[in-house]
Amino acid sequence: MKFHRIQFPTFHVASVTKSIGIYLLPRICLSLSISLIFASNTSLGQVTICYKGNMGIELRQDSLTVLIDALHSYYKSTYVYPSAEEAESMISQSGGMSWALFTHKHSDHTDPVLAAKFLAASESHFISGSQQFCDALSGNKSRVVPARGGETMIADHAELQICAIFLPHTNARFRESIPNYGYIVNLGGHSIWHLGDADTDEAVFRNWMGKYGTPDVLVVPAWFVVFARGRKIIADLLQPRHLLVSHIPAGQEKAYVRDYQHYFPDAVFLIQKGQELVID
Repeated sequence: MKFHRIQFPTFHVASVTKSIGIYLLPRICLSLSISLIFASNTSLGQVTICYKGNMGIELRQDSLTVLIDALHSYYKSTYVYPSAEEAESMISQSGGMSWALFTHKHSDHTDPVLAAKFLAASESHFISGSQQFCDALSGNKSRVVPARGGETMIADHAELQICAIFLPHTNARFRESIPNYGYIVNLGGHSIWHLGDADTDEAVFRNWMGKYGTPDVLVVPAWFVVFARGRKIIADLLQPRHLLVSHIPAGQEKAYVRDYQHYFPDAVFLIQKGQELVID
């Protein structure tokens, strides 16, 4: 398995690379480790990961698409969000099966109106989120799969498995009132983890390690590289083959790369909408 270099929209390449400094993932082949729950799926295929803003990513393989925290709109100026045109493009995509996953109901991660439009756009569109989030959706919910309790198997198909794992929210004010679910997505044999707004609680992650192993790709919020306890979870417990850092405040991208890249030199900081990474 390897990552190809980051693809930027052509009009951004020079300015972004010069002013911020893009750290590219190494072009190396690695053996694949499949988490135990997905052990039966061993086929490998090319997967494209595209950054959509804040913690939003799009995973694509052939006709399969998985959006995670990608459908949201303007909330506060500190959060990067997709434009109306970008959201409409995600909503209207057609072809094969498409999932939209939401880690929790905060507005920098989701927009229930956009989610409902996505669901209504095609019979091949499906949604998952916390029960709290799903209850707030309007329209036909026959293709809505709520995440409940400690873990929920959301989808189990030949080339795609999705499992939701309860990971308490980082903000103590929301730990009881706003359930946060991380997602383990096995797409084409690649294990991709997205933590949402998870807290840097080592005990929580240690609890899941024996069952799910370690990820090939790990998407973390920025505080996992800012705080020592988060860095310890990444380096000592999760040990991802490739690390993507998201939820970086708008306007502070340059400072985050400067101050925290050295902890994980091969990590990719998601700082420009449209960044694309390809896993073989």
